[in-house]
Amino acid sequence: MKRRKRLIYTSVLVSLIAAAWAVIILPRSEYYTYESPSGEYKAIFTYRSYLSFIPMPPGSSGDKPGFVKVIDKTGHDYGELPLDMLNTAEFRWIKYGAKIFNGEWNFKEGTCYYWNSAGEHQIYVKNRKPNHTIKPTLVRSVAEQ
Repeated sequence: MKRRKRLIYTSVLVSLIAAAWAVIILPRSEYYTYESPSGEYKAIFTYRSYLSFIPMPPGSSGDKPGFVKVIDKTGHDYGELPLDMLNTAEFRWIKYGAKIFNGEWNFKEGTCYYWNSAGEHQIYVKNRKPNHTIKPTLVRSVAEQ
């Protein structure tokens, strides 16, 4: 009986250490990258590593929430946006930046924003100052435009 308890405690301890390792040591895993047609920019799609250990419900196609960040060849960060589901990102490059179903990067203006879940407000992650990241802030609503 003591051996069985020790085995159970050891299993629980190993599981907790593995979970802590996934959350602390490997905070994010790269899902895929998408290079611009010019080769100047790259979109990097990531997700929180601990989500790999959580079973997904049937019908979700194993999809998980994540993030997409755009960088250039030099490593300059143009901003990172949250995604509800990585597989449905609908990312595309446009003339002065990139678009995703709920947000946009404008390299010329130095902005990066996404729409709130209700689609009523733009939340800026980067706003007009190169190399300056601001905390996501509510800027304007659809009614104000």
